[in-house]
Amino acid sequence: RAPRWASRGPWRAMPRALALAASLALAALPAALGLSAARAVAPGSPVTVFAPSGWLQVLVTRKLADAGFAPIIPAQNITLCESLLGPALPSCSVIPPSEWKAAAASSAAIVTCPEDRTYAAADLEELYAEASPALQRIVMVSKFGVQRRKSDLRYAAMNFLGGLDKTAKAEDVVRSVTASTGVPHTILRAGKMMGGGGPFGLGTLTYDKNADYDGMLKDRIFDAGTLGVELRSGDVADGQTGRVALADAIVQCLRTPAAANADLAVCAQRAKEPPTAEEYLALFEAAAPADLVP
Repeated sequence: RAPRWASRGPWRAMPRALALAASLALAALPAALGLSAARAVAPGSPVTVFAPSGWLQVLVTRKLADAGFAPIIPAQNITLCESLLGPALPSCSVIPPSEWKAAAASSAAIVTCPEDRTYAAADLEELYAEASPALQRIVMVSKFGVQRRKSDLRYAAMNFLGGLDKTAKAEDVVRSVTASTGVPHTILRAGKMMGGGGPFGLGTLTYDKNADYDGMLKDRIFDAGTLGVELRSGDVADGQTGRVALADAIVQCLRTPAAANADLAVCAQRAKEPPTAEEYLALFEAAAPADLVP
């Protein structure tokens, strides 16, 4: 059936078939240009969480399960991972790393959240090549300073061995996937990662497993009073990022279209409790508009 506007104005003389074809072409234009009508990832959807190491991967997986998603986590140490997931374990699929392709091929969203080591661009290209045609969102955890590594002496020094260059190439892969497929992405930038335990994180086990006493003490203090977050558009921040806040931001960005195609810095703020889901929505809507694909 031809659209209603096809019977009015200059469209009146257009044959019905041609009018319908024009309507469909206009509707398909955003996808053809690499743009996609962003939508929230539905609860219950499978979400695979990739990371080469670190507590953040497990924390994100646990929070995804708590939020009603069906997270998949490729883990080197399956026993330790299952113990950290605790009550969230029944909602999660803990798999050996060798099964990553099947996980990627079945996921509605893919999250990459490395802490220390960055994925090489070639690894991400291989990962997204295996992704499901039904993929709805890509989330990448990146770093402060990647886009300032040539203009800011602090980050130029940090990039002495090329680590930030490697991260920049990984970001380019994510953007190119959006440009070629229309799948929205979100880049969340982090500074020095802190905390991750306590009642809003993984409990005391993360502290107990930390052989660095000073580092464990700093994480405890951080989790006791720095659970707030500020989202800033672009690579404009410095300082620390809480693992709890970052994990929450990853979960909440899947729930809101406002985070689609946004580049956001996740900055630590003093607070006794993390933001609620409603507060996160407001944070994304306040920070993301300039980055949204129209």
